[in-house]
Amino acid sequence: MEYAVVKLPHSKQKYMSEHITIQEYPIFGKGIFKKHPALFNPYFRNTPDHQKKKYQKARESLPKYEGKYKWPVIEGPGFCGTTHPGAGKIFNGVMTGATNPVYNSDCLYVNTSQNVFAISDPPGVTTFSRGLITGLDKLLQTESVENLETLINEVNRNAGTGLRDRATLALIHIPWGSSKALFVLAGDSILFHGNTIRQNISRLEAVPNRWGTPNAYFKLQQIDIAEGDFFVLASDGITSVRPPGNDIKLDEVVLNLTINDPDNFALNVSTTCNEIVEETDASRKRTIFGGGDDISAILVDPQRLQPTDPNESYILGGYVNT
Repeated sequence: MEYAVVKLPHSKQKYMSEHITIQEYPIFGKGIFKKHPALFNPYFRNTPDHQKKKYQKARESLPKYEGKYKWPVIEGPGFCGTTHPGAGKIFNGVMTGATNPVYNSDCLYVNTSQNVFAISDPPGVTTFSRGLITGLDKLLQTESVENLETLINEVNRNAGTGLRDRATLALIHIPWGSSKALFVLAGDSILFHGNTIRQNISRLEAVPNRWGTPNAYFKLQQIDIAEGDFFVLASDGITSVRPPGNDIKLDEVVLNLTINDPDNFALNVSTTCNEIVEETDASRKRTIFGGGDDISAILVDPQRLQPTDPNESYILGGYVNT
């Protein structure tokens, strides 16, 4: 798939196909570290001099990250999604001298011609989820989506066998013209099922085995679709999404984001990863980034989905940068 590239202000880029847009936003905006010096306080408080020198050197290197690394928001008829590496995680990685401070193990998949949407999240600094998703996508280019359960398990059997070669999977398929959705939920990724008319939401049940466990078999489960229904797939990083000053349940947060501004759901979720948050910990105020982990989410509105070009699919995330 080729995209036309259009330069946008504020370090944004926009990629466009006939149906889909992918817009990128900087993880660290220009001047953010100078504007918020309190971010560095924990690294210099009660710290030996030799360690302070290390942190000061890391601090001086941070401006080179401003505007360089970005996260994408993908939008199309009936869906929007995002995957973000977590500003707090990257910031801490740079400050502590991590070998790979910039990475996003989460991988997001959108197959708009066959209505398959998925998020996969492995542990650690790895591109394993992208390998799994790529394997599934290749099979879907040549095999019928009616064999989706078989294809998921074929990828699973051919995955690596190391202890770290495992990943969560939240996947949903909405067959054209059907009043039912099919889904797989494995590990600690999340799949929400909500309704904007009744204004309710629930979490679907996951199986404990993770994708990439060769002796496991993953079955597609079926769920009815009613008017006003929506689905949200998310990695466990979404648990960090909270409105400032509020302590409400995650389910309510997701429902409110969907009802109040569905078109900007993905952008609003990922933007929270870049917000500077003031919080009190052990009677001491601290300044941190909102996103301490990779976070990915896809909102799917079955009633608004539209057919797109054959074999049109998108894989975002699942990368490691040095």
